[in-house]
Amino acid sequence: MNKYAKLFWILLFFFTLFAGRFFCQIPLDVEKSLKVEFKTPTGICFDGNYFWVGDLLTSKIGKINPENGEIIKIYDAPCFNVSSLAFDGRNLWVLDSKEKAIYSFDPERNLVLKTLPLDVDNPQGIGFDGKDIWISDSSEGVIAKIDTEDGTTLKSLTSPTAHKGRSQITGLNFNNGYLWVSERITDEIYQVDVENDFTINILKAPAPYISGIAFYKNYLLCLDYEKREIDFVKLPETGKAVRYNPRKETLSFYESYQNFGPGNLEELKIAIAVPKNLVFQDLNSEINFEPKNYTIEKDEWGQETALFTFKDIKPLEKVSAGYEVNCALYNVSFFINPKDAGSLSDIPPSLSQYLKDDVKLDINNDVIRNAVKEAVKNEKKVYYIARKIYKYIQDKMHYEMVGGWNTAPVVLLRGSGSCSEYSFVMIAMLRAAGVPARYAGSVVIRGDDASRDDVFHRWVEVYIPPFGWIPVDPSGGDYPSPVDQARCFGYLENRFLITTVGGGGSKFLKWNYNSNSSYTAKGAVKVATLKAGDWAPLSNFKNEPQLKEDKKSKTCAQ
Repeated sequence: MNKYAKLFWILLFFFTLFAGRFFCQIPLDVEKSLKVEFKTPTGICFDGNYFWVGDLLTSKIGKINPENGEIIKIYDAPCFNVSSLAFDGRNLWVLDSKEKAIYSFDPERNLVLKTLPLDVDNPQGIGFDGKDIWISDSSEGVIAKIDTEDGTTLKSLTSPTAHKGRSQITGLNFNNGYLWVSERITDEIYQVDVENDFTINILKAPAPYISGIAFYKNYLLCLDYEKREIDFVKLPETGKAVRYNPRKETLSFYESYQNFGPGNLEELKIAIAVPKNLVFQDLNSEINFEPKNYTIEKDEWGQETALFTFKDIKPLEKVSAGYEVNCALYNVSFFINPKDAGSLSDIPPSLSQYLKDDVKLDINNDVIRNAVKEAVKNEKKVYYIARKIYKYIQDKMHYEMVGGWNTAPVVLLRGSGSCSEYSFVMIAMLRAAGVPARYAGSVVIRGDDASRDDVFHRWVEVYIPPFGWIPVDPSGGDYPSPVDQARCFGYLENRFLITTVGGGGSKFLKWNYNSNSSYTAKGAVKVATLKAGDWAPLSNFKNEPQLKEDKKSKTCAQ
């Protein structure tokens, strides 16, 4: 296969696997809204007593009562294009994106205290962190902290939507030590860890055209340009999972063998992982296994497995084992503030089995140990240990299905691997760093609701105290954009039925997931095998009431 053909298949695989990934956004409920008496409201901030909102059409700024939305007074803005607002504890800062300048402004005295030309091509949002002003620049894909004396850049962060083409950041706001960013094109709000330059959480904007954000009491305020409203929303409780966008499907999974002879297969054993109810999925029917002569046993990781045995399979004879099940799959988002996560000392001793070495991990290998030192350094917080290892692997590797599953040190040195190999590397590094880790394996809906999966997908689950097991997909998040990286850390979309959760080699599944098989033969044999999952939307789906979005918070542990 030439390199262009190989690139085509890799891109096709990622397109079918992650085509719907932008739907992983934490939904927000609007508790109340206030009408804004401006036709083109842009930019909002809170000064401790009042809301301030700009109007693009009239070049005015309104002082607004936060209880009823009444405009107390309207002021002339210090510029023509009011693009974004911030409050520094004493005065307003007003951004004019066309003039590429910001203005320190005392509206009560109608006094411009300072004008700062900006050395950026496309400034869009402005925010204040308690000491310094921050400006977003979509042309460079950065958010910069600037010196309010002369406008020079003091620090730069990667914009959440960098490397994704057109971007329009409409607001920046700091709250509880995090930077919050509103984005109009994606209709999303991002929580950013400034110190580590990580996009952490992704929220679905409650407004059709979000034109600014602020915080008031326990509310996130979203200014809506289209509806001309200020929406009051509550953030999810940290450490809880939110599930939404249910998808109802039927899965037929099977593993088939055909013996082309000339000898007989004396014995064929097929082990099939049994899926169960999880926060990510509800099984809406009994699991119908075929054939009926099977037993179910648990492996050393607690994974239930259906065991089938076939004997004396003659030439041209075909056998198959599998199941059919109806299920509802959910987008699941784990809302975590890293500062609320525990340290290594908070990990329960009962999870020690998820710290052990195994043949595919080789955690004491110098390659793994040195990689952990380079990635983690002296970090003790489990969230940041996991996030830094996640980023390290993505910086060092690229996705490639080369066949076979090598050990973690070999894969990391090679710099490429499949989803399973990415998972082995991350599990090895996490365990070497003292963090419990395991894997989840799944059957995947490939694009259309009716589709076949014969590739499957595996990712990592990391234990972050006190929240529990969190899904992390190091291969799925291996993209340059911070928001795409964030979508695969604590998020799982409604395209995966998890069949397998394991911590290493299994006595039934070995290092496989979904299913595993082995046979003995008498004489020479040629065997054809097929392992696949066929998806179909439930036949009576259109006649049933739609499942409502389930926004109930559930604990992360499964």
